[in-house]
Amino acid sequence: MSVEKHAAPAPWDTAKWLAQRVRSQGHKISPEAAQALVDAIGTDLRELAAAADQLSQEHDGVIDVRSVGARYHGLESKVYEFVDAVLDRDQQQALKRLRSLTEHGENAIGIVAALARQFRIVAAVKDGPKLPAEVIARELGARPGQVKRAFRQARNFDAADIRRAFRLMTDGDLALKSEDQDDLILDLLVEEITSRSR
Repeated sequence: MSVEKHAAPAPWDTAKWLAQRVRSQGHKISPEAAQALVDAIGTDLRELAAAADQLSQEHDGVIDVRSVGARYHGLESKVYEFVDAVLDRDQQQALKRLRSLTEHGENAIGIVAALARQFRIVAAVKDGPKLPAEVIARELGARPGQVKRAFRQARNFDAADIRRAFRLMTDGDLALKSEDQDDLILDLLVEEITSRSR
């Protein structure tokens, strides 16, 4: 008899946790759809489980990105617009898009997780082998579009910038879980990452 583990996954592993949960209940979801659902809902496991259960009831086959988008349209694209602005180091646009997300109730930890995922792709393409976007996407469990954007975004950061960004995101994630100042923490995180002077 297997023992169910209740330890919460790291924010960047939430999509993998969700896909495993859906499969354990006899349903199927593509990795891209699991990621899209996390991007749309955030990293609250209870909310994700409820959303996945609802989608499973509505779809007999594999839950795909289109299924997620049909029910949760809009939120995911807004998160990606924010992430792109941060990685373009466009501080004004990033803060504007961040405020739009938080005003619409987007989960703060989910925002940081989405940012961390794209930074992982940027780190992978920065000094990695020059492979087609589709190949890298399969290896990273990402979408080709995310990898193509990462090729462009990688020009905005050197290796030290990327290491610093990961430290800032880790600190931000911990602060969000222990303090009640989400807006301030997110603002400072965006300002630090997008700043070009150190």
